[in-house]
Amino acid sequence: MLIDMKRSLRERSVYLDEEDRLLVEKAIVFAERAHHGQRRMTGEAYVMHPYHVCEIVMEYEADVTTHSCPFPNELTITILW
Repeated sequence: MLIDMKRSLRERSVYLDEEDRLLVEKAIVFAERAHHGQRRMTGEAYVMHPYHVCEIVMEYEADVTTHSCPFPNELTITILW
């Protein structure tokens, strides 16, 4: 499921320039590592909610700053690195 979600986000992010796509990708990878093995009470992987939010934001072709909403800590840390 996570692989399908990552593929979907890559396909939806074609409107972003390469640098912004890489930044979002780094934030996603960081989030996956930081929350590896964590589950919600429903049993769903913890990172699925940020994925879904990011997918919705991409439907509106939002800029990379707006993508910080679903991955706030991850994107902030990625930018600072």
